[in-house]
Amino acid sequence: MTQGPEPTDGKRFEIDINEGHYPNEVNTNIHNWSDVVTNADGKKTHPSNHLGIAFGNRPDYTIPFEIPVTTTKLRLTSTSAPHFHIREFRIFPANGSDYPDAFSPTADRDIPGLVNYARSPDVQITANGVYNNQTKPRHAADGKITTSWISPADGEKWLQFEWPSPITIGCIQFINGWSDKGKWTGLGQLNNYKIQAYIDDHWQNISSMDSKDIANFAADYHTYGLQWDENELVFYHDGKEIRREQNTFCFSETPIWLSLAIIRWAGPLTDDLDGSSMKVDWVRYFQQSK
Repeated sequence: MTQGPEPTDGKRFEIDINEGHYPNEVNTNIHNWSDVVTNADGKKTHPSNHLGIAFGNRPDYTIPFEIPVTTTKLRLTSTSAPHFHIREFRIFPANGSDYPDAFSPTADRDIPGLVNYARSPDVQITANGVYNNQTKPRHAADGKITTSWISPADGEKWLQFEWPSPITIGCIQFINGWSDKGKWTGLGQLNNYKIQAYIDDHWQNISSMDSKDIANFAADYHTYGLQWDENELVFYHDGKEIRREQNTFCFSETPIWLSLAIIRWAGPLTDDLDGSSMKVDWVRYFQQSK
């Protein structure tokens, strides 16, 4: 119930059971449409509470190599859409299994003598572009997980490191996405990547991940549910609870909508989508007997 008169109890509201992103994200929202405010720039906003869950993704990656890799150029590539955040990208020499915690704000200093080649004075860091002027490639290796390089929205994206002399790499570590109230969300995370080293005059894959190989929600039917009463909102995916919130303002009747809209920031519409469709097998709702 996003429009119309104010309800006698609670607020005008919208509950999104899933605003999903292909191939592996469940995105839930609780919107308060009564308390809309107009900012100084003229844009209207309203209170909302979001939780996104990316199945098969993670915010941190530590990738040690059994056989160290020697190169002068290394890059991360991805076709993740629409854009993603690289909070910090670290490149270490071989050091057994002794590498810092990826989330440590002092990772570059945690292990004495361990060099982070991504922050070498002679490294050149480039990218295919930026999302905005505040998120430059150098922010992916500035020692801060509060800053980031954010990729452009469309096409293949890449972040590249280059040195004037060969280095030997034993481990790559990076953090992607962003945190909300201390919790890392699925937003801004990679759903696929390749890490490539330039060896023998061509790029060679040395690590890769594609979340659709782990959790492709388009490959089969899945169920999404909401248990809603005067006290709580409980969200479910395939019968398992994924979110629980106190109900503070969703107390009035509301319609149920199924939307096939593709929001503008969900990524590009490519030719391979022609002829494809989303299928809904059934929708059921139940009311607790008094």
